[in-house]
Amino acid sequence: MGDQAMKAQDLPGALLEYEAALSIKKDAAVQEKLAKVVVPKEWSSIASTKPKPAQKLSQEWTDFMANLERSIKSHWSPPRTNSSKQAQVTFKVDTQGQVSELKLTKSTGSPAGDQAALKAVRDAAPFSTLPSGSPPSAAIQFTFSYNVANVGAQDEVHHLKSPIAHLDESAGPDLANALVSQADAYEHDGRHTDAEPIYIRAIKIFDSNKGGDSPKLITALTALGNLYYHAKNFPSADVEHRRVMELIEKNPNHTQLELAEAQYHLGCDLANEGKSTEAISLLKSALAVQSGQGNEKPDPDLINMLGNAYFQNSQPGEALPLYQSVLQIAQKTPGIDSDVLRQRIEDVADCFYDLDRDQEALVLYEKTPAAFEEVIQI
Repeated sequence: MGDQAMKAQDLPGALLEYEAALSIKKDAAVQEKLAKVVVPKEWSSIASTKPKPAQKLSQEWTDFMANLERSIKSHWSPPRTNSSKQAQVTFKVDTQGQVSELKLTKSTGSPAGDQAALKAVRDAAPFSTLPSGSPPSAAIQFTFSYNVANVGAQDEVHHLKSPIAHLDESAGPDLANALVSQADAYEHDGRHTDAEPIYIRAIKIFDSNKGGDSPKLITALTALGNLYYHAKNFPSADVEHRRVMELIEKNPNHTQLELAEAQYHLGCDLANEGKSTEAISLLKSALAVQSGQGNEKPDPDLINMLGNAYFQNSQPGEALPLYQSVLQIAQKTPGIDSDVLRQRIEDVADCFYDLDRDQEALVLYEKTPAAFEEVIQI
């Protein structure tokens, strides 16, 4: 992505991408490319000016991007279609709001759909002026996606992803906040490999600017940990989620629910690492908070994970009532996936078996096919 930014003469973008790559893995070739990114002389005056208060600069960028999104959306008229499509464009906006270097970077597969995306940007321009203290231009990536809920439907559901502009490095925490928002958008889109280096870059900026009390830092660490967890990289998820819990515990204004959520994430990591004793302690604490908040139905995933931790720790007697509770919830859930229900039944049966209650275990094992038939008929 850094190479693409260089070809497009997007120097802020190139700096961002190359540094993000180096934050993950030191690479001589990438370092050489980074050294060749020459910052224009006119940027020095921007970098040397007295920066605005972080909150004000961040708000100006938020307002700018929100206005840009609304303007483009109001000018977008995609062609009717019976299938979901997506288009992506990149362009630059200068300090006066003028657009240049508009390019289609992802096609819908339809010439009419591609032209509609490009036309929306052209018709919406010029945009409002960039916030003072910005680079000479901001590189923006914009995604248009429209989904058809039902084939043959007359109306499409339009979803416009927020534009992400590259802030100058001097923006500090404001750049980190923008990066977290960009990574969140990528993660929501299922673009995990794109989101990971951006989260890492944002965390690095927060750390270098002593932004340890920023809610966005906790958001980035949690999201990065969840990304590792779903990739089954549990040790890396453990590192990120453990730091989240430490930051929350240091904050005198934290809520018990915030701490419980952090304990749940870290407890899941530990359970999957086989560190069941520590996992049990954290998950029990998280469950106690949920149950004590007037929530009559705590998260079944939390209950199930605590059951898993007990079972791994050779405590089937402790796991059994938890598994039974989760099974009861599953049986009352209309349309539950048959594989999920089967797993819930087998968890309870496994506990019976380990407790030498073989007859009860056998009854459940034999009832599993009937459970599948019941689900199919729902």
